[in-house]
Amino acid sequence: MEQPLPLSVTHLSHNDMKGGGALACYRLHRALLDQGAESRMLVLKRYQRDATVTKVDAGPFTTPIHAADRLLRRAYRKRMADRIWSPGCFGIGGVQRHPLVQDSDILSLYWINGGFLSVGGVDRILRLNKPVVWRLSDLWPLTGGCHHPGDCDRFKTACACCPQLGSHAPHDLASRQWQRKLRWPKQDLTVVAPSKWLADLAAESALLRGVRIEHITTGIDLDIFKPLSKAEARHRLGLPLDRQLILFGANNATANPRKGFSELVDALRILRDQNGETAFNLVLFGGDRTPALPLDLTLHDQGVIEEEAEKACLFAAADLFVTPSLEENLPNTVIEAMAAGTPAVAFDVGGTGELIDHGATGYLASPGDSVDLARGLKTVLSTTASSSPMGERAHRAIAVAHDQRDIARRYLDLFSELRAARKPVQA
Repeated sequence: MEQPLPLSVTHLSHNDMKGGGALACYRLHRALLDQGAESRMLVLKRYQRDATVTKVDAGPFTTPIHAADRLLRRAYRKRMADRIWSPGCFGIGGVQRHPLVQDSDILSLYWINGGFLSVGGVDRILRLNKPVVWRLSDLWPLTGGCHHPGDCDRFKTACACCPQLGSHAPHDLASRQWQRKLRWPKQDLTVVAPSKWLADLAAESALLRGVRIEHITTGIDLDIFKPLSKAEARHRLGLPLDRQLILFGANNATANPRKGFSELVDALRILRDQNGETAFNLVLFGGDRTPALPLDLTLHDQGVIEEEAEKACLFAAADLFVTPSLEENLPNTVIEAMAAGTPAVAFDVGGTGELIDHGATGYLASPGDSVDLARGLKTVLSTTASSSPMGERAHRAIAVAHDQRDIARRYLDLFSELRAARKPVQA
């Protein structure tokens, strides 16, 4: 019996490392290679020394494209309340003609903003008569330009009068870009949402109405992210053994207001005032600069961590991981922490509640409530001090639902199904 040819898939991502979407893309890409798929990544910016990742040759237009994108962002910056808002007006031309795109059975999109694919560039990808799977990192594919709409639900009907742009105009930039997205051909498009929360929002959106939507969660390499001896992990990282360690970190952790560093500082102040003498230290990673803490607390700044093994060691060294993000999809950091046997404390936003079992593997605080966040920190610190099995339960939960090998097989099954159902081009 003739064996089917290996499935070939090209993943399109802004980069291969920085940001949750890019990291999820790269991890899935490597897991698919382990499953025997012909997986490749095509990126605008390449950081890893990996021959299976290709940086697109953007030619002489890269600099002006990025300059135009920055100018447009700057024009709206004061009205965007420090939020990420991608107009999608500018991108690299000709990506649809790249050999890796032309030769693939499946095209898989991730976070493609930042001057990689414009709204028109996505349109050209969707017109190639190839199955396209878009793994959602946020809500941009179903809005007029925002990545996290907050309380706005105009994406369910039609984007206009965008509150993040401070606009009251029915034909503003959000409306124009939403109308352009409405013209995307979607007959070959399948959407994958890593959280049930995002899958439900995608199903309610006007732009993705009628599109097949699958829920496939995010996987992690359990051979890397696993429980370690806290004493050994702290010794390796030069962290104290006689203090409880609260770990906080994310991409651009302290500078992005959406990550909730201000709310965390308030919660730490409350916790310190309640306890008197502080028996805990704060460990920080992911920021380019060490922030000034407005309270007397020892801070260990680990900076930007790129090596997976080092990050896994840091998670294992902590007593708890806190993610006070005010908006999230399905945070990789929570999965990483719990896989390393460290309970997590977080605001109950987005898909975070799908990861943390309140009271069993961590604590879910009321969104934006620093008092409740402090209560969660105190609760989990008290359980870790008494050798509670909370961390063990956290690791088991991730091992059952987020094993990277299982997630890769689910994607491979979806890709194979879509390839088999592909309609040939009519002569």
